[in-house]
Amino acid sequence: MASISKKSIIILATLSLLLIGLAALFLKRDPKDSFVRNVSPEVVSASKLQTKKLPVFVYHYVEINQDKKDTTRDSLNINPYVFEQQMLTLQKAGYKFIWPSELDQFMEDTSDQKYVMITFDDGYATFYNQTYHFIKKNNLKVVNYLIYNKLGYLNYMTKDQVRDILKDGLVEFGSHTLDHPDLVYISRDEARRQIIDSKTLLEKEFGIKINSFCYPYGYYVPELIPFVEEAGYTNATTTKEGTILNRDRFFEIKRFRPGYLTGQDLLDKINKDSN
Repeated sequence: MASISKKSIIILATLSLLLIGLAALFLKRDPKDSFVRNVSPEVVSASKLQTKKLPVFVYHYVEINQDKKDTTRDSLNINPYVFEQQMLTLQKAGYKFIWPSELDQFMEDTSDQKYVMITFDDGYATFYNQTYHFIKKNNLKVVNYLIYNKLGYLNYMTKDQVRDILKDGLVEFGSHTLDHPDLVYISRDEARRQIIDSKTLLEKEFGIKINSFCYPYGYYVPELIPFVEEAGYTNATTTKEGTILNRDRFFEIKRFRPGYLTGQDLLDKINKDSN
Protein backbone atom coordinates (compact mmCIF):
# COMPACT_ATOMS: atom_id res chain seq x y z
CA MET A 1 0.00 0.00 0.00
CA ALA A 2 2.88 2.30 0.89
CA SER A 3 4.46 1.80 -2.53
CA ILE A 4 1.11 2.45 -4.25
CA SER A 5 0.60 5.66 -2.26
CA LYS A 6 4.08 6.82 -3.15
CA LYS A 7 3.44 6.13 -6.85
CA SER A 8 0.11 7.94 -6.66
CA ILE A 9 1.77 10.97 -5.12
CA ILE A 10 4.37 11.02 -7.90
CA ILE A 11 1.64 10.80 -10.55
CA LEU A 12 -0.38 13.58 -8.92
CA ALA A 13 2.67 15.79 -8.62
CA THR A 14 3.52 15.21 -12.27
CA LEU A 15 -0.01 16.08 -13.35
CA SER A 16 0.02 19.21 -11.21
CA LEU A 17 3.26 20.38 -12.80
CA LEU A 18 1.84 19.65 -16.23
CA LEU A 19 -1.30 21.69 -15.50
CA ILE A 20 0.74 24.57 -14.13
CA GLY A 21 2.85 24.58 -17.28
CA LEU A 22 -0.20 24.57 -19.53
CA ALA A 23 -1.72 27.44 -17.55
CA ALA A 24 1.49 29.43 -17.87
CA LEU A 25 1.53 28.90 -21.62
CA PHE A 26 -2.11 29.98 -21.88
CA LEU A 27 -1.48 33.17 -19.90
CA LYS A 28 1.40 34.08 -22.18
CA ARG A 29 -0.74 33.83 -25.28
CA ASP A 30 -1.41 36.92 -27.30
CA PRO A 31 -4.68 38.48 -26.09
CA LYS A 32 -5.75 38.68 -29.73
CA ASP A 33 -5.96 34.87 -29.72
CA SER A 34 -8.22 34.82 -26.67
CA PHE A 35 -12.01 34.63 -26.68
CA VAL A 36 -12.08 38.23 -25.36
CA ARG A 37 -11.24 39.43 -28.87
CA ASN A 38 -15.03 39.55 -29.42
CA VAL A 39 -15.11 42.65 -27.18
CA SER A 40 -12.19 44.47 -28.75
CA PRO A 41 -11.26 48.06 -27.76
CA GLU A 42 -12.25 49.19 -31.25
CA VAL A 43 -15.78 47.86 -30.84
CA VAL A 44 -16.16 49.41 -27.38
CA SER A 45 -14.92 52.78 -28.61
CA ALA A 46 -17.25 52.75 -31.58
CA SER A 47 -20.25 52.07 -29.37
CA LYS A 48 -19.43 55.08 -27.21
CA LEU A 49 -18.83 57.48 -30.09
CA GLN A 50 -22.29 57.57 -31.62
CA THR A 51 -22.73 60.38 -34.10
CA LYS A 52 -25.77 61.70 -35.95
CA LYS A 53 -26.45 64.49 -38.38
CA LEU A 54 -28.17 67.47 -36.78
CA PRO A 55 -28.05 70.87 -38.48
CA VAL A 56 -28.09 73.48 -35.71
CA PHE A 57 -28.87 76.88 -37.21
CA VAL A 58 -27.49 80.01 -35.53
CA TYR A 59 -29.21 83.42 -35.71
CA HIS A 60 -28.84 86.77 -33.97
CA TYR A 61 -31.03 89.44 -35.57
CA VAL A 62 -33.93 88.77 -37.91
CA GLU A 63 -34.96 92.22 -39.08
CA ILE A 64 -34.70 94.88 -41.75
CA ASN A 65 -31.73 96.82 -40.44
CA GLN A 66 -32.39 100.55 -40.74
CA ASP A 67 -28.87 101.58 -39.72
CA LYS A 68 -26.48 100.42 -42.43
CA LYS A 69 -23.63 102.19 -40.60
CA ASP A 70 -23.95 99.55 -37.89
CA THR A 71 -21.90 97.02 -39.81
CA THR A 72 -21.65 94.59 -36.90
CA ARG A 73 -25.42 94.39 -36.58
CA ASP A 74 -25.79 94.15 -40.32
CA SER A 75 -23.35 91.23 -40.46
CA LEU A 76 -25.37 89.33 -37.84
CA ASN A 77 -28.71 90.04 -39.45
CA ILE A 78 -31.00 87.96 -41.64
CA ASN A 79 -33.87 89.49 -43.57
CA PRO A 80 -37.23 88.34 -42.09
CA TYR A 81 -38.44 87.10 -45.47
CA VAL A 82 -35.32 84.98 -45.90
CA PHE A 83 -35.67 83.57 -42.38
CA GLU A 84 -39.28 82.62 -43.05
CA GLN A 85 -38.36 80.93 -46.32
CA GLN A 86 -35.62 78.97 -44.57
CA MET A 87 -38.04 77.72 -41.91
CA LEU A 88 -40.67 76.85 -44.51
CA THR A 89 -38.03 75.00 -46.54
CA LEU A 90 -37.19 72.86 -43.51
CA GLN A 91 -40.83 72.17 -42.71
CA LYS A 92 -41.68 71.17 -46.28
CA ALA A 93 -38.63 68.89 -46.37
CA GLY A 94 -39.96 67.02 -43.34
CA TYR A 95 -37.56 68.26 -40.67
CA LYS A 96 -38.69 68.05 -37.06
CA PHE A 97 -37.68 70.98 -34.84
CA ILE A 98 -36.25 70.12 -31.42
CA TRP A 99 -34.91 71.87 -28.32
CA PRO A 100 -31.48 71.27 -26.76
CA SER A 101 -33.22 69.48 -23.87
CA GLU A 102 -34.32 66.80 -26.36
CA LEU A 103 -30.87 65.85 -27.60
CA ASP A 104 -30.76 62.55 -25.72
CA GLN A 105 -34.04 61.43 -27.26
CA PHE A 106 -32.78 62.57 -30.65
CA MET A 107 -29.67 60.41 -30.33
CA GLU A 108 -31.78 57.38 -29.39
CA ASP A 109 -34.08 57.71 -32.42
CA THR A 110 -33.07 55.14 -35.03
CA SER A 111 -35.79 56.10 -37.52
CA ASP A 112 -35.28 58.03 -40.75
CA GLN A 113 -36.84 61.17 -39.28
CA LYS A 114 -34.80 64.32 -40.03
CA TYR A 115 -34.22 66.81 -37.23
CA VAL A 116 -33.07 70.41 -36.94
CA MET A 117 -32.35 72.80 -34.07
CA ILE A 118 -32.84 76.58 -34.39
CA THR A 119 -30.80 78.78 -32.02
CA PHE A 120 -30.80 82.52 -31.34
CA ASP A 121 -27.95 84.20 -29.49
CA ASP A 122 -28.08 87.17 -27.08
CA GLY A 123 -31.81 87.67 -26.43
CA TYR A 124 -32.23 90.71 -28.67
CA ALA A 125 -35.48 92.70 -28.64
CA THR A 126 -36.05 91.98 -32.33
CA PHE A 127 -36.69 88.36 -31.40
CA TYR A 128 -39.79 89.42 -29.49
CA ASN A 129 -40.83 92.29 -31.75
CA GLN A 130 -40.19 90.87 -35.22
CA THR A 131 -39.40 87.16 -35.12
CA TYR A 132 -41.56 85.51 -32.49
CA HIS A 133 -44.86 86.08 -34.29
CA PHE A 134 -43.68 83.84 -37.15
CA ILE A 135 -42.36 81.21 -34.70
CA LYS A 136 -45.74 81.18 -32.95
CA LYS A 137 -47.72 81.18 -36.19
CA ASN A 138 -45.85 78.13 -37.49
CA ASN A 139 -45.52 76.35 -34.14
CA LEU A 140 -41.72 76.16 -34.29
CA LYS A 141 -39.48 74.99 -31.48
CA VAL A 142 -36.42 77.22 -30.99
CA VAL A 143 -33.91 78.12 -28.28
CA ASN A 144 -32.79 81.62 -27.32
CA TYR A 145 -29.63 82.16 -25.25
CA LEU A 146 -30.03 85.04 -22.78
CA ILE A 147 -27.37 87.32 -21.32
CA TYR A 148 -28.77 87.78 -17.84
CA ASN A 149 -27.38 91.23 -16.95
CA LYS A 150 -28.46 92.69 -20.31
CA LEU A 151 -32.15 91.83 -19.99
CA GLY A 152 -34.13 95.09 -20.09
CA TYR A 153 -31.32 97.14 -21.59
CA LEU A 154 -31.57 98.92 -24.93
CA ASN A 155 -31.69 96.44 -27.80
CA TYR A 156 -32.42 93.45 -25.53
CA MET A 157 -35.63 91.75 -24.45
CA THR A 158 -37.14 92.68 -21.11
CA LYS A 159 -37.86 90.14 -18.41
CA ASP A 160 -41.59 90.61 -18.99
CA GLN A 161 -41.16 89.83 -22.68
CA VAL A 162 -39.34 86.62 -21.77
CA ARG A 163 -42.19 85.70 -19.43
CA ASP A 164 -44.71 86.43 -22.17
CA ILE A 165 -42.88 84.11 -24.58
CA LEU A 166 -42.70 81.35 -21.96
CA LYS A 167 -46.51 81.17 -21.80
CA ASP A 168 -46.67 79.58 -25.26
CA GLY A 169 -44.15 76.81 -24.58
CA LEU A 170 -42.41 77.10 -27.93
CA VAL A 171 -39.13 78.72 -26.88
CA GLU A 172 -36.58 77.07 -24.67
CA PHE A 173 -34.22 79.55 -23.03
CA GLY A 174 -30.56 78.91 -22.39
CA SER A 175 -27.75 80.87 -20.78
CA HIS A 176 -25.22 83.06 -22.58
CA THR A 177 -23.40 84.10 -19.35
CA LEU A 178 -24.00 87.14 -17.15
CA ASP A 179 -22.28 89.79 -19.29
CA HIS A 180 -21.13 88.12 -22.53
CA PRO A 181 -17.35 88.25 -21.95
CA ASP A 182 -14.91 86.23 -24.02
CA LEU A 183 -14.46 83.36 -21.57
CA VAL A 184 -11.17 82.33 -23.12
CA TYR A 185 -9.37 85.53 -22.10
CA ILE A 186 -10.71 86.19 -18.61
CA SER A 187 -9.62 84.50 -15.39
CA ARG A 188 -10.86 80.98 -14.82
CA ASP A 189 -12.58 82.08 -11.59
CA GLU A 190 -14.50 84.80 -13.43
CA ALA A 191 -15.35 82.43 -16.27
CA ARG A 192 -16.73 79.94 -13.76
CA ARG A 193 -18.84 82.69 -12.14
CA GLN A 194 -20.22 83.81 -15.51
CA ILE A 195 -21.18 80.26 -16.44
CA ILE A 196 -22.64 79.11 -13.12
CA ASP A 197 -24.29 82.29 -11.78
CA SER A 198 -26.10 83.05 -15.04
CA LYS A 199 -27.85 79.68 -14.88
CA THR A 200 -28.76 80.14 -11.22
CA LEU A 201 -30.19 83.64 -11.74
CA LEU A 202 -32.16 82.74 -14.87
CA GLU A 203 -33.74 79.76 -13.15
CA LYS A 204 -34.62 81.83 -10.09
CA GLU A 205 -35.98 84.75 -12.14
CA PHE A 206 -38.21 82.76 -14.48
CA GLY A 207 -38.85 79.55 -12.53
CA ILE A 208 -37.57 77.35 -15.35
CA LYS A 209 -34.85 74.78 -15.85
CA ILE A 210 -31.88 76.04 -17.86
CA ASN A 211 -30.30 73.05 -19.62
CA SER A 212 -28.33 74.67 -22.43
CA PHE A 213 -25.34 77.00 -22.49
CA CYS A 214 -23.85 79.03 -25.34
CA TYR A 215 -20.22 80.19 -25.26
CA PRO A 216 -20.03 83.95 -26.00
CA TYR A 217 -18.80 84.46 -29.56
CA GLY A 218 -18.73 80.67 -29.71
CA TYR A 219 -15.20 80.71 -28.26
CA TYR A 220 -14.12 78.11 -25.75
CA VAL A 221 -11.18 76.02 -24.54
CA PRO A 222 -11.37 72.54 -22.97
CA GLU A 223 -10.68 74.03 -19.52
CA LEU A 224 -14.10 75.70 -19.57
CA ILE A 225 -16.09 72.51 -20.06
CA PRO A 226 -15.81 71.33 -16.40
CA PHE A 227 -17.46 74.61 -15.31
CA VAL A 228 -20.34 74.00 -17.71
CA GLU A 229 -20.75 70.47 -16.34
CA GLU A 230 -20.46 71.69 -12.73
CA ALA A 231 -23.26 74.21 -13.30
CA GLY A 232 -25.58 71.39 -14.36
CA TYR A 233 -25.99 72.17 -18.05
CA THR A 234 -26.50 69.16 -20.30
CA ASN A 235 -25.12 70.72 -23.49
CA ALA A 236 -23.35 73.77 -24.91
CA THR A 237 -23.10 75.33 -28.36
CA THR A 238 -20.12 76.81 -30.18
CA THR A 239 -19.64 78.57 -33.52
CA LYS A 240 -17.63 75.72 -35.00
CA GLU A 241 -19.05 74.96 -38.43
CA GLY A 242 -20.63 71.57 -38.96
CA THR A 243 -23.78 69.49 -38.78
CA ILE A 244 -22.55 66.29 -37.09
CA LEU A 245 -23.39 65.79 -33.42
CA ASN A 246 -21.24 63.48 -31.32
CA ARG A 247 -22.80 61.97 -28.19
CA ASP A 248 -19.52 62.43 -26.31
CA ARG A 249 -19.31 66.12 -27.25
CA PHE A 250 -22.58 67.62 -26.11
CA PHE A 251 -20.57 70.52 -24.65
CA GLU A 252 -19.00 71.34 -28.02
CA ILE A 253 -22.00 71.38 -30.36
CA LYS A 254 -21.27 72.66 -33.85
CA ARG A 255 -23.65 75.05 -35.55
CA PHE A 256 -24.65 75.90 -39.08
CA ARG A 257 -24.78 79.38 -40.62
CA PRO A 258 -27.50 79.30 -43.29
CA GLY A 259 -26.68 82.72 -44.70
CA TYR A 260 -29.21 83.65 -47.39
CA LEU A 261 -29.71 80.13 -48.72
CA THR A 262 -33.29 78.94 -49.14
CA GLY A 263 -35.13 76.14 -50.91
CA GLN A 264 -33.12 73.37 -52.54
CA ASP A 265 -29.87 75.35 -52.18
CA LEU A 266 -30.29 75.25 -48.41
CA LEU A 267 -31.11 71.54 -48.37
CA ASP A 268 -28.13 70.76 -50.62
CA LYS A 269 -25.83 72.65 -48.27
CA ILE A 270 -27.10 70.69 -45.28
CA ASN A 271 -26.83 67.34 -47.07
CA LYS A 272 -23.30 67.97 -48.32
CA ASP A 273 -21.95 68.99 -44.94
CA SER A 274 -20.26 66.02 -43.29
CA ASN A 275 -18.37 67.79 -40.49
